[in-house]
Amino acid sequence: MSAAAPLPRTAGRGAAGAPTLLFWQAPTILNPHLAQGTKDCDAARMCTEPLLTVDAAGGLIPVVPAEVPSSANGQVAADGTAVTDRLRHDVRSADGHPLAAADVVFTFQYITYKTTGATTHGTCANVATVDSLDPHTVRITFRAPTPGSHLPFVGQAGQVLPRLALDAHVGDNMSPFDGETHNIAGWTRTS
Repeated sequence: MSAAAPLPRTAGRGAAGAPTLLFWQAPTILNPHLAQGTKDCDAARMCTEPLLTVDAAGGLIPVVPAEVPSSANGQVAADGTAVTDRLRHDVRSADGHPLAAADVVFTFQYITYKTTGATTHGTCANVATVDSLDPHTVRITFRAPTPGSHLPFVGQAGQVLPRLALDAHVGDNMSPFDGETHNIAGWTRTS
């Protein structure tokens, strides 16, 4: 599959004012890994991004990495057991912190921690490890060779969470709406 051109980055999100989302039902959470439907995943996409997304023709588009990993650029292992993403240096999470490889590692840990109850858990079923090679390089190693090395972090189910915003709310600490106010991925909710 050939890579499509990167998305234009001229105006940026929110440059034209407050966004308006029109759904038949209001979003209930902006964490895509705890989402209960498209309304939540689409709304979360206003705050978080996947590594890659898919264009209308089915081509992969890099969102967070500088380019789509491939065998040609040496970022997909010849045996299909690993993929390396080199993240752009100019990407920031919704709360303004630089997005780094540690955020991708955290997202994998968050999704796969059993008591988190992530609805996206199945996207990582074939992933053995996600490792930060340096602040802007992440390697995903698979349990078995896979032709779909891009699947764990693509589209709605692949949105990367900012570690700094959610680090205290993983697994056994998953009760973030217990009467306190929490700023999660750039949004605030008070129960």
